[in-house]
Amino acid sequence: MGIPIGYFEIHTSDSGAAGKFYSELFSWQLKDDMYDYLTVDTGSDTGISGGIRKLDEQSSTPGTLMYAIVDDVSAVLKKAQSLGGSTAVEPYDIPGVGTMAVLADPEGSRIGLWKQSF
Repeated sequence: MGIPIGYFEIHTSDSGAAGKFYSELFSWQLKDDMYDYLTVDTGSDTGISGGIRKLDEQSSTPGTLMYAIVDDVSAVLKKAQSLGGSTAVEPYDIPGVGTMAVLADPEGSRIGLWKQSF
């Protein structure tokens, strides 16, 4: 069985303007969480949820990042490195929520990793 994609983030210099754009374009419901981060409810039972994130030191390039749901973030990063990839963002915990990291494939394309803690 493959690893599912469970979350997306849109990285932007202006999360408010991006939120307005996507909300009007796709009728997404947005919730302002913290630090210029908007959680996205796509309103779909079959789709995935996501967020709109202001660019920062961990996310410095505009674009969209998908997150794979994994059982062990460190093990996946180690395997990626053995296959020629690298760690783009070291694992970090979000207390009571989970652990995130970002890897880069051999060409530099990035994908996030997510391990939920509850």
